[in-house]
Amino acid sequence: ETALSLFKKAAEKGHAHAQYGLCYMYLAGYGVTQNYKKALHYFNLAAEQGSAEAQFHLGGAVYKL
Repeated sequence: ETALSLFKKAAEKGHAHAQYGLCYMYLAGYGVTQNYKKALHYFNLAAEQGSAEAQFHLGGAVYKL
């Protein structure tokens, strides 16, 4: 719950690393209900800010979805 809260606060302020962290939480269901739509949303946000990791994994996520 703490990680989710902190990631959300930072993600809302535009921190790509926090957005990327939320991607994985929602993708795998770590501490949250698994939600591919939310995972994809946060992957997109992080990728748009130049996160190479998010851009790399986004290609795989889109392919699988």
